[in-house]
Amino acid sequence: MAGRARRKGRARRKPELSQHFIKSANTACRLVALADIEPSDLVVEAGPGNGALTGVLAASASRVIAVEADRTLYKSLVARFSDTPNITIRSGNFLRFNVPAGPYKFFANIPYAITADIVRKLVFSQTPPQDAYIIMESVAATRFLGQPFGPESALSLMLKARFHPSLLAWLGPNSFSPPPSVNSVMLKLEARNRRF
Repeated sequence: MAGRARRKGRARRKPELSQHFIKSANTACRLVALADIEPSDLVVEAGPGNGALTGVLAASASRVIAVEADRTLYKSLVARFSDTPNITIRSGNFLRFNVPAGPYKFFANIPYAITADIVRKLVFSQTPPQDAYIIMESVAATRFLGQPFGPESALSLMLKARFHPSLLAWLGPNSFSPPPSVNSVMLKLEARNRRF
């Protein structure tokens, strides 16, 4: 019984969503350092998971809103960051989350199974982010990047009409726990027409 209670409180992943958590603090710091996060920025983080990136983002930004769908992970994040005033943890699915009406940046190590849904939400949002940093499976990234990384697609052309995409980092399977069976990348999407 005690073992079951301990397991309930642990950060868990959902294999059906292809969740892979950043394994080390060094990797988290490296990825956030590659992003253009300013001390005045509001950052929305989707799927913070075990919070590996959340605290690092909060050290660079003015405020972080982290949206976590998994209730167990949400409770763990609330407890972990209860003494960090510039972090707000929200419970819910980012795909149904109302993004800020003002300027913000987006950062996510999202479950690979919903990568396209997340990108579509950002592209078609009435208030798209100034910049978006998304960790995703490398083959999926070629569909968003198009030329020169792969053939152009309806998705890459739609994305490029609104954002300038670029590749910031390659991540091997050992950067994650558990390691995925594929390589990953961090993509930057920079809004072409900033509203703010």
